[in-house]
Amino acid sequence: MKRSQSTGIRRKALCLLLALLLCLGAAPGGFSAAAPAAVYGAASGGFSDISDQNTAVAVEVLRIMGVLDGYPDGSFHPAEGLTRAQFCKMAVCALNTEDEAGRYSTVTVFPDVKASHWAAPYINTAAKGKGIIAGFADGYFYPEQQITAGQAVTILLRMLGYKDEKVGGVWPDSYMALGSSIGLLEGVSAGGRGAISRAEAARLFFNLLSAEGPEKNTLYSLGESCSLESVDGGAGSVKLSDGKEYKVVHPFSETSLRGAEGQPVFAAGGKLLTFLPDSVSGSGVAGAAVIIASNGSNTGLAALAGRSDYKLYKNGLPATLSDLKAHDVAVYNSATNAIEVCDTRVSVYYEGSEPNAANATKLFALGGTEFKVLASARSGLSKFRSGQQMTLLLTADGAVAGVEESRSLSGNALAAVSNGQAKLLCGSRFIPLAFSGDLSAYEGQVLRISSSRRGALDLSRISGGAGGALDLKAGKLGENALAANALFVDLGAETARADLADTISASEISYSRRNWAGQVDLVVLRNGGEGLIYFGKADVRVEKIEEKDYVVVDCGGKRSIGPFRSYGGVRTDQFVAAALNKDGTAFTYVTAMDKIAAVPMSAWIGDTAVTAGGKTYAVSAQLLCYNSASQRWITLEQARDYSGSCNLYLYNDIVRLIEVE
Repeated sequence: MKRSQSTGIRRKALCLLLALLLCLGAAPGGFSAAAPAAVYGAASGGFSDISDQNTAVAVEVLRIMGVLDGYPDGSFHPAEGLTRAQFCKMAVCALNTEDEAGRYSTVTVFPDVKASHWAAPYINTAAKGKGIIAGFADGYFYPEQQITAGQAVTILLRMLGYKDEKVGGVWPDSYMALGSSIGLLEGVSAGGRGAISRAEAARLFFNLLSAEGPEKNTLYSLGESCSLESVDGGAGSVKLSDGKEYKVVHPFSETSLRGAEGQPVFAAGGKLLTFLPDSVSGSGVAGAAVIIASNGSNTGLAALAGRSDYKLYKNGLPATLSDLKAHDVAVYNSATNAIEVCDTRVSVYYEGSEPNAANATKLFALGGTEFKVLASARSGLSKFRSGQQMTLLLTADGAVAGVEESRSLSGNALAAVSNGQAKLLCGSRFIPLAFSGDLSAYEGQVLRISSSRRGALDLSRISGGAGGALDLKAGKLGENALAANALFVDLGAETARADLADTISASEISYSRRNWAGQVDLVVLRNGGEGLIYFGKADVRVEKIEEKDYVVVDCGGKRSIGPFRSYGGVRTDQFVAAALNKDGTAFTYVTAMDKIAAVPMSAWIGDTAVTAGGKTYAVSAQLLCYNSASQRWITLEQARDYSGSCNLYLYNDIVRLIEVE
């Protein structure tokens, strides 16, 4: 969850999450708005059949609202679907208007929703009172039909304030594209016309915590960042690390969020509604970490968790003890009852610490980057002096959990360079580095990283890895399975899986990495001279240079030249994709990109997607744009202001460049 997003959206999301539980209460077992003494596995340990930690966090945030019941056996049934009627009740409750439903209880809006139907007040309120739902073309609502992802996202967007006429495009593609662009669809695999599960519904609403509505409207207020220290179920109150104690709307006796960093969420009147953790991957116990002593060792893990029934993850994926290796770092996430292991280590020049090495809370390395120091690292750190080489053992959120001598333990860390900034790949996420030196020679690349002198980064190329073509539908790269949380990097920037073509040839993949389980968890598509593909404007030269014909490709003002013997009909001034060989000395092919002409600017969904030819395409914020009239490269914003239409140029069914005339 991104703390930088507006708190108002998080308030709305929490209301929506509350509504999800309320609406599902109509089904036997599962969610309900009943007793605070909810069935929830072992009181605060999670439902027995939830293995995904993101879903577990969302569910726990909801449980402490006092509105979540599980099935009598402690299960959640995450794979079951939701009906349109259930979703309607959720929507009305999310808008905090369930009290208004009574006035619509005797109104008939749809012929298949009689006044006797349990959800009639909510369906009628959503349709007639709030205008956030509509029936089908035949005038019926079909309340027992399972709701699809497209229908759910459409309702959520309307609730956020997006108007149908502003979304435009082709339904549900345009709505799904907009939902994806604001983060609604993370963790939701269903297509626009596919039914969503309970787990996906929880993820869908939880994603609204960082989504942005056009008016930035709010429902609940969030307090300052703190930690949840204690719960008094008898008094119906909680105590936060800021020393304040609050009455809660729905009293609860215990929560797995206790000890987590985050923000309190308040209902009207100042009572606490729930507690929102900062991150689903953060440690639930501040300053606590265990360094795995030897391969397969579980020493210290039960003490770290304070229990033995924890779940185990490594770099964001379910793992077993046999997957743990010496020098891996383990932390406990109380929000999910999971021990989370990271295997990232980086060799650095020790630039200093604060307040001192023996009691350090901060460590500086890699060009002035500040790293949080956990208690487990202080003893080892005290043996080093500023200016020495050391290897940092990092948690998944970039904290230093241990320190070793570089000569006895080398680093394995990678970094990506994009827009002049280097980002350290830690576990399964990127962490920005403070280094301010010139990285232009490494722009758009993923490299191995270390540091051997003050204020410097030592970067070296990577190559190889798992070979073969990428098939996203099959979930494979060559013969290797893709990890569920695989990262895709294109020109140094993390790229959403949804933005990629279904298949990508092996020639377009510069590097791929396999994790401890043999799954591909990192795919680098274009990496400097390692098979780099340029997109730009061609200049086919007829003169001979060292007896070779040359092609120049102009990419946003960056000109690249390379020999090529057969142009395949490519002409000067065409927009092309051009692939360099691995040593960067020649183009292996130059081909004209596919063109969709005269696409109206009204077909754009913000700056993140465009609908053309009955299909919605996601676009990159760094999309190349060319003004043919002035023969200049311009920004996307300038292109959209310049003309009422544009030409799209696609490569592998991805929009790579637009032209205005």
